[in-house]
Formats: sequence, structure tokens, C-alpha cells
Amino acid sequence: MRLSLFPALLALAFSAEPAISETSDHSLLGCPEDGSALERAVSFLEDMNMAPTVIRCPRRMTDLHLARLYFDKDDGDPGDQTVAALYVRATGEILVDANTDFRDPVDLSFLVHELVHSRQMEAPEITACVGVLEAEAYAIQAAFLRREGKPREALLFDLMGQLQAGCASRY
Repeated sequence: MRLSLFPALLALAFSAEPAISETSDHSLLGCPEDGSALERAVSFLEDMNMAPTVIRCPRRMTDLHLARLYFDKDDGDPGDQTVAALYVRATGEILVDANTDFRDPVDLSFLVHELVHSRQMEAPEITACVGVLEAEAYAIQAAFLRREGKPREALLFDLMGQLQAGCASRY
């Protein structure tokens, strides 16, 4: 269990490019390694009426590469900063740490969180307040963990959502 890792805060989610997809249904063919985990996450989100319409296989990357992408450090070491997963709106991809074990409900919850961001990006209008999007994703991630029998871990993600829910005043 890696509770010290938290999903990315949508650093790349607001690029101008629309999401592209390889499939327009819930077909998970081509996800041999993570297909069953993806099906489990999508099934939960369908129960919550939050499943994205376009689903792509998550792509695994080293934690160093993920942190470099998130913290925009092409040539440097991001230090002790880590990222468990990241949704990239420009490509519609979910990137996950190569060491993620989707048999662990906490690790699978990171995929649930990023799939929520995928669904959020399908909306006709996206709020300028990233905190609102994060709060929703964390709340659904916490609900998933509660369903999986992980109430303490769920509480941590509830708190993360509350901490990030605020947005600056608009002018």
C-alpha cells in the first residue's frame, strides 16, 4: 500500500487539445495486463453514473518519469515528489506508476480517480476551478475504498478532496 502517493492534480488536464480515443465503447481488448482491473474500476463508476464514454488502457511509466511530467522537470530530478497516476487530456491517456498493483484496492483507487477526471473532461464546459474537479474525484475515490472495505484509507482521500476543494476568487 502506498498512501504517500497521491494522484496528480490535473497538471495536464487543461490543455487545449481534445481527448482522442482508440475506442468509443467500453471494450477493454488490448489491455491484457490491466484489463480486469480496468473493468472493475469502470463497473464501480457505472454504478455511480460516472463512467467515461471513452476508455483507454492505462499506460505504465516509472515513478520518476511520471513525477518529471507532472512537475515539468524534463532534465532534473523532481526530488522526493511522487505521482501515482496522471490523466492527460491532450491524449486521453491515464498514466500510472509502473509498480502499481491493481490487486491492491488503494492502488486501484488511483485508477478510479483518474477515470473520474476522464469523465469530467467529457463535459461540454469544464470549470476553471481545478479544486472542484479534484474534490469530486477524491470523493468518488473514497467511496470506492469504502466499498472495498478500506474506511481509514477512504478518510485520507476525503480529507485530500476537502483540502483541494477551494478555488481562488474570480475577477
